[in-house]
Amino acid sequence: MKEQHYIYIIFSRTNTGVGRAIRVLTHNGYNHTSVSLNGKIDKMYSFARYHQNAPLVAGFVVETPSRYLANDQDIAVKVAKVPVSAKRYAFIEELVQKYETQTDRTLYNSLSALSSLVKHRVSIPDSYTCVEFAASLLGYDSLCTIRDLEKLLDKYVTFEGSYREAIGNCSVYDDDYFDRLSPGTKYKQYVTRFYRLVERRIHR
Repeated sequence: MKEQHYIYIIFSRTNTGVGRAIRVLTHNGYNHTSVSLNGKIDKMYSFARYHQNAPLVAGFVVETPSRYLANDQDIAVKVAKVPVSAKRYAFIEELVQKYETQTDRTLYNSLSALSSLVKHRVSIPDSYTCVEFAASLLGYDSLCTIRDLEKLLDKYVTFEGSYREAIGNCSVYDDDYFDRLSPGTKYKQYVTRFYRLVERRIHR
């Protein structure tokens, strides 16, 4: 009998100002999407900010519990355990490994983030929003809203509630998410990354 493979899609209600704004604009309970390759969901992958104080300096990230649980915080999450074929699972593992070792090639797709408000996806190589990344791993290359992905995966939901409760006794370890960028560095990177995104779109 063939071994069944799963990936875990995590919808979250993050505790950032941008997260709250997204929930207001989309009228949705969740504003962020991550992917885990194991049921512990203590190591997640997404396209998001690198530093807490620089929301537009973003790309592929490995998310640790410290992002959400530091300083006794918590967030609400919904977890979907999604079955995938062995071939799809191998593709996902390979892409994640590539982005982990080549983070600089990735860009957060801010153009698509804006166009998703009218349900349009702007396709740019190695550039995604958080939900586009999760959807693409599953083969849904035209999907661009969290609400649509939620509906699609509703039958696979295994948990909804506190992230702290979901990960149990997992250690909350540090990462560089809380390292603050200076205003000059932050805005220079904003401009540089946006220019690279537009250039990549033109020459794709």
